[in-house]
Amino acid sequence: MKQMAGIILVCEINGEVYAFLSKRPHWNAEIGNFESWGGGYQITAVGEMKDEDGGDFRQCALRELAEETGLGFLPHLDEVNRVNTNEKNAVTYASVVQFRDIIKVMQMTHLVPVNAEMTERIKDMFAPRADGTTSEKTTAFLPQDGIRMFNDEKYAVMKALSFVRT
Repeated sequence: MKQMAGIILVCEINGEVYAFLSKRPHWNAEIGNFESWGGGYQITAVGEMKDEDGGDFRQCALRELAEETGLGFLPHLDEVNRVNTNEKNAVTYASVVQFRDIIKVMQMTHLVPVNAEMTERIKDMFAPRADGTTSEKTTAFLPQDGIRMFNDEKYAVMKALSFVRT
């Protein structure tokens, strides 16, 4: 069973709250093959638990964030979603960051900001594509397919956005 953790970075910009998504690449240079669900979106940073995490979901999430964005420390993490199924145990956290920090991260990565209104248009990874075909793990999403995410991650983004506003 997969053990996973991730983080959603959230920032207020000009009075509007944004969550920052990561766009999955089409090619994974680490494995020398196509990325699963290439062109789809995911939370800011997410990954599988490693031995060095010691079974600690927070540690796993922070390690993934450091690897994917260069941010090595966050003063506060709030759990926004937990999924326990036969296939995986996953915990998603949210953290509010300052505008200056998110700008630095965006210069080094391909993060995409979304606000609450935009999350309503996010489609499930498995929904039919623009051309009517069915999505599969090897599907490469194109811009006309819109923003695609797994439903549990979309829920976590929506919760992170509403959590910050309260």
